[in-house]
Amino acid sequence: MNEIAAVRKQILAAFEGVVRPMKKRLVTEQGPRDAPGAARIAAELAGTPWQELSFEFLKQRWASFCYLTPEATRYYLPALLVTALDRMHERGFVHSVVYGRLNLSAYAVYYSGGDAQFEALGKLLSPGQFHAVAAFLGLFLNEDKPDHMTFLASRAMRLFWGRAGGRDASNFAAFDWKMRHFEYPVPADPKRAALADEIRAAFAQAPYPGDHNLSGSAQGDEAAEIALDLCGVDWRTISPQLLEENSSATSFLTDEGLRYFMPALLMIDLIGEDEGYEIDPVYALTSFANKADAHDQEIDWFDYGVQRMAGFTHGERLAIIHYLEYVAEQNEYQASKIQEALERYWRPSLDAAYDFGVFEEKK
Repeated sequence: MNEIAAVRKQILAAFEGVVRPMKKRLVTEQGPRDAPGAARIAAELAGTPWQELSFEFLKQRWASFCYLTPEATRYYLPALLVTALDRMHERGFVHSVVYGRLNLSAYAVYYSGGDAQFEALGKLLSPGQFHAVAAFLGLFLNEDKPDHMTFLASRAMRLFWGRAGGRDASNFAAFDWKMRHFEYPVPADPKRAALADEIRAAFAQAPYPGDHNLSGSAQGDEAAEIALDLCGVDWRTISPQLLEENSSATSFLTDEGLRYFMPALLMIDLIGEDEGYEIDPVYALTSFANKADAHDQEIDWFDYGVQRMAGFTHGERLAIIHYLEYVAEQNEYQASKIQEALERYWRPSLDAAYDFGVFEEKK
């Protein structure tokens, strides 16, 4: 029996005997905006065993499963899991199941401390059912070359599905530890190696901003997902894969979070040529100071960038400048924008008397 067939058998056994809820227990009460969607999925599911739900129906209606009660979620969950196993080549649908139905609301977890719907579901699930879903998620664990699905499955396990323990929970816990305990190699090029040493020394005292100061609460789900993935992670040991997975962190981290993780971004870029990693912090460090990129009638991106970078110390700024100068030497395509940013902001910012608020001529 292959692995997918074994997981399918485990799911069927774990959820065997779960009673189908009556129609009045299919969906939770919704506000005016969502009530029609809830009523529609309730009417479509009423009296229908989960085994009779077609792939086409699940593909079209999986998002509406958010309206289901915990009892209905437990009953109809095998339909999504088994269909995903039978349609592993349908990557869009499989992604929807893992991300949309097995992952908690990152916004609720990060900003409110938990996802009430999943907590209610957790009270109904047996250890065997937890283990069956964990086995399904385990199919996406690729430790050597983790991809987006690996990280989605990892987050789902870390926040909910691994709480019953077991082999798959242990495997994901080991993967999470590995992603947070990376040992940076010394760059092969002496100049890059010296620059890496300077970055380590310059940011050695950069304070961790705190788990609840990684993302602003107004920034939505993506910001919360990044914050949850980076909570408690030391910039000195964060793996390149974990930062690549959260590549938009430079946009969504708080100012303090950006400062704290910036040296990791710089370090990973320096070793990328040898190790094959693709991290590019240059845009975050230069675009706000490039007149062509920063043009916007509603937002003064230069002022925004100046405020965002205000927390960097003199030594940290100097290391960033040396990094940017090195990239400009190596990359003709980026050189002009880097030089503009260096002249408009980074070099003048080394002056302790530099008044960011009145430096109008640089704009």
